[in-house]
Amino acid sequence: MRGSLEVKKVTGAHTIYPGHPLVLAWEIMSTRQTLDIRSHSSLLHDNDISGGRGEVIQSWKFLKSVLEGADIIPAIELAEKNWVQSKAGGHAESFVPGQAQADIIKEHLAQKFEEWAPGATKLYPNTVV
Repeated sequence: MRGSLEVKKVTGAHTIYPGHPLVLAWEIMSTRQTLDIRSHSSLLHDNDISGGRGEVIQSWKFLKSVLEGADIIPAIELAEKNWVQSKAGGHAESFVPGQAQADIIKEHLAQKFEEWAPGATKLYPNTVV
């Protein structure tokens, strides 16, 4: 799973299953050049994405919303709220380490998004997420 290897480069560990939506968004941006904003189904069958079904869908919703013009900071907040509400997709043992991994990814997320989809984010230069 190439996506998890890309996460390891940044966080020092492979994606913690079921995968925080922000971590899986990193996987998607690291392994795909584009995103089909009409459907998440191709992501669910992509062996390069290592997350659980619900978390992959949440990461798709996050990426789609920013591509469609949502500000990245509220989009990140919503992804985090969904992680909390889903209780890590029912994997209680993954909740804390998954959030810690997302916190590392979050520090680099805006820059990664800008490299992946130039001009898509509504961040001003030097904005810290």
